[in-house]
Amino acid sequence: MDYTSDLTDTQQFWLGVARADEDVEGQSAAVRIAQDTGHISSREATEKLVLIRQQHLDEIVRLRNRYLANKGS
Repeated sequence: MDYTSDLTDTQQFWLGVARADEDVEGQSAAVRIAQDTGHISSREATEKLVLIRQQHLDEIVRLRNRYLANKGS
């Protein structure tokens, strides 16, 4: 059953942020493991981490626009 339909837009936003945070942590951990085990270089790891963080910021903006766009106006 999907309980998220009972949440307010603000609650939906923060739930989405929490999920995005979990995703970025998991992806970042995978990159660090790949670097630590020598599968990728420090430069490759840095490039991947920058991309992961940019995607995270893009997701936060998407969530903000979806759930909070016209609040307070």
